[in-house]
Amino acid sequence: MSETQDFLHELRMLKEAIDQHAIISIADASGNIIHVNDKFCQVSKYSRAELTGKNHRMLKSGIHDAKFFDELWQTISSGRTWHGDICNRNKEGGLYWVASTIVPSLDENGLPRKYISIRTEITGVKQIEAELALGKAELEKRVWQRTAELEDALRASKLAHDEAQAHYAVMKMAQAEMRQSEADKNKQMDALAEANVRMVLFHATMEELRRYSASLTHVGEEFSYKVLRDAMSLTGAKYGAMGLFDADGKLGKFLTEGISEAERQKIGAYPAGKGLLHALFKEGMITRVNCIADDPRSCGFPPGHPPMNNLLGVPLMVNGITKGVIYMTDKHSGEPFSESDEMYMDLLTTEVMHVLERSELMGSLHDSNRALMQEKSEQHKLITQLQEAQSHLLQSEKMASIGQLAAGVAHEINNPIGYVYSNLGTLEKYVQDLIGMLANYEQAEGVIADAEVRSRLQTARQKLDLAFIKEDLRALMDESKDGITRVKNIVQNLKDFSHVDAADEWQYADLHAGLNSTLNIVNNEIKYKADVVKEYGDLPQVECLPSQLNQVFMNLLVNASHAIEERGLITVRTGQAGEEVWVEVEDTGKGIAPENLQKIFDPFFTTKPIGKGTGLGLSLSYGIVQKHNGRIEVQSEAGKGTKFRVWLPLRHVQKD
Repeated sequence: MSETQDFLHELRMLKEAIDQHAIISIADASGNIIHVNDKFCQVSKYSRAELTGKNHRMLKSGIHDAKFFDELWQTISSGRTWHGDICNRNKEGGLYWVASTIVPSLDENGLPRKYISIRTEITGVKQIEAELALGKAELEKRVWQRTAELEDALRASKLAHDEAQAHYAVMKMAQAEMRQSEADKNKQMDALAEANVRMVLFHATMEELRRYSASLTHVGEEFSYKVLRDAMSLTGAKYGAMGLFDADGKLGKFLTEGISEAERQKIGAYPAGKGLLHALFKEGMITRVNCIADDPRSCGFPPGHPPMNNLLGVPLMVNGITKGVIYMTDKHSGEPFSESDEMYMDLLTTEVMHVLERSELMGSLHDSNRALMQEKSEQHKLITQLQEAQSHLLQSEKMASIGQLAAGVAHEINNPIGYVYSNLGTLEKYVQDLIGMLANYEQAEGVIADAEVRSRLQTARQKLDLAFIKEDLRALMDESKDGITRVKNIVQNLKDFSHVDAADEWQYADLHAGLNSTLNIVNNEIKYKADVVKEYGDLPQVECLPSQLNQVFMNLLVNASHAIEERGLITVRTGQAGEEVWVEVEDTGKGIAPENLQKIFDPFFTTKPIGKGTGLGLSLSYGIVQKHNGRIEVQSEAGKGTKFRVWLPLRHVQKD
């Protein structure tokens, strides 16, 4: 939990850093604002309360026509990302430009439900563009004006040919001025052309960087090398390098452009990260060096390194922390780096920093999502385990209650049954004695002298049918003893099933005895639905938890009975294979549908009507068999029946 809190804290810090640089808003499907960050309020000069619930149209500047916004809405409403520059009007009426990326958030039907806008203010860049365009127009105006003046002078010269000598000196002066003007014009046009080329390159570079930013993907070495190549094109540098430092301020990665492979082989390993490179990293500010050799911070170059004279270095910061340095060396023109070069590098690295910040944020978000998904998966597993544990607990409590009830009933019945059984034995002896005595009386009946007494005895014997009574007494005693023996066996089965005389610990037990006692317990459930056939094999005693296995047998037998809609057959088989034994319960019931076979061991899954089953029996049975390091196999065919086979090892081995 602590790691999650630390990660969320870092994520909030990343969000605050982005809020300092980017203008962010979220709108609903109709374009109504539902969230803005502080930077949005700062630039637009509207408060958050004034913006929330309003449409983005309140910021329209009037610079863009309806077609511009139609194309924008057509793009984002179709679920695609839109990139472009927009001019907005703030609360005070001032205009400001932003480079915008609008990303639709789609619902499950692929339709936009929200629009997330990430913007960077580029008003300064637009002002530079405007000033360059104005300078270009002014220069062109001056060139055309001077050209017209020269053409007028030439026409005047032709008309006044007869005064050529008088105006010779003026003509010479005009020609000199024209040549000077032409030279100035060429120089200015060259400068303008160079500026235009650099501006085109700059725009192309910025568009590419914005595409990287909008793609919201991780950036790697390919991106870094592209930044170096673009920076070299903008500044006209021969060489470019990027040094990336770790959290301890040590150089971790060093990338170069412009140096040949042969030169790289001569130079060898990375630089040590000292000298000018380390100084630029520590100072964290744009630096121009016109002579590297004369700079006191320089520590020279390794053997084989190409000579370098001047340098332009720019710190690379991500979320306010200096992560590295980009530097250019030696322009192709031989001139030192200018303020213009510095300006372009500043603008370029600012956009690069935005890309890296977003990339870092997206990496953090991906890590966060991965951590959350892992945590969710672990929570799901934990919930499943808790449900299973609760199910086992409920069933265990239920079985414990049944066991206690059975033990109580067995105890309460056992004592009077003992008396009755003992008394029946005594009674049987007394009856035998009485019958023997009656036989003696019958033998003595013939010697009775009193005829009246002898007649009464004969009449009474015939009336009572004494011979029948003697035979029936023996039968009644046998039936009574058989009945009381059956009751005694039932009581013993209850005791065996509940195991009131044994602790719930691993012990060697006879599975056949457990099956028989369980069959006696559930006989009332089965006898009206099915006949039971036993096909027992030879089984050794198995190390197990007998009471828990009896629960498994009971669940399988009761389920088999419930699966039989009319009169059917339940076959119980046992056998041994190597170091394993198996117990099989097969019924001739309705079977299990194929689509349900994979679910029958899931907790709370049942195909029985509501109120007829909890869906816990097979789940608990599966858990008990797993606890014994065994397995349950099932075969079923709809309309024909189901066969469950439980495999158990002869010896229990504790798993780690």
